[in-house]
Amino acid sequence: MQETGGPEVLRVQDVPEPRPGEGEVLIRVHAAGVNFADYLARIGAYPPAGRPPLVPGLEAAGVVEAVGPGVAGVEVGQRVMAWARATYAELAVAPAWAVYPAPDALSLEEAAAIPIAFGTAWHALVSVARLQPDEWVLVHAAGSGVGSAAVQVARQLGGRVVATAGQDWKLERARELGAAAVADYESFADAARQATNGRGVDVVLEGVGKATFPGSVRSMATGGRMVIYGSPSGPRVELDTREAITRNLTLYGISVISSPLFPATVESFVREALGWFDDGRLRPVVDRVYPLEQAAEAHRRMMDRDHFGKLVLRV
Repeated sequence: MQETGGPEVLRVQDVPEPRPGEGEVLIRVHAAGVNFADYLARIGAYPPAGRPPLVPGLEAAGVVEAVGPGVAGVEVGQRVMAWARATYAELAVAPAWAVYPAPDALSLEEAAAIPIAFGTAWHALVSVARLQPDEWVLVHAAGSGVGSAAVQVARQLGGRVVATAGQDWKLERARELGAAAVADYESFADAARQATNGRGVDVVLEGVGKATFPGSVRSMATGGRMVIYGSPSGPRVELDTREAITRNLTLYGISVISSPLFPATVESFVREALGWFDDGRLRPVVDRVYPLEQAAEAHRRMMDRDHFGKLVLRV
């Protein structure tokens, strides 16, 4: 991007090749995931910051091209996935702690859809909310990358999921992923109460914002936890603090980009859950794969909300 703006500002051009520094890994990118944060970066509302040209992208899968000083356990030629920056490119640099083997059972396009979606879901459900077996979880936007990942992760952890989406076909897909109950954005608070026999859900993953926040609060059980990770419908909401006080509610805000706890989340996710992709208990939901040259089209599809799961760029 030479400037911020609409999808048309995404253009393929040559830029200087990145080099790995101390504790870094250089990856020859085969595929990069597309995220809502990339849209925010494109319009100037989110990092990356700095002088143009700016390269979007927060995750990739590919092959290790080189390693910097002080890197151990990562080998040149290894097939990997990574939490990284500037991944809409042939080469990208990632910190060594964020680079792990790509699951053997998955293509590199599928592996590129894992880091942000499943990392965010794991960070929210495990590191922050500490979801317990048999607890109820309200997962908004089940058709998004994080939403489709969170439904699966919650089920594997023994949770029971109420999933929301804006279209009936997306609700059916959410059921196929393991949601115990589904509801649209108009009726989800009532559906959550009905599914839990009036008690309310233990955990809410709030990634929508203004449009769903009041209903999310109403959906919560006494002692419930809400994890806020996005607000595409609007960031400013109202909360009756008396509800939070009398019902002993806890609200967390998370960002996997800035959280000092996220490296520990990545380590626990890889240790405990990476094998679940090889045995089929987890699977990234890839809606469509575009060539890198069609990144603008991928962004248009993302903003039209016609997809279910992740959009991926093939480099």
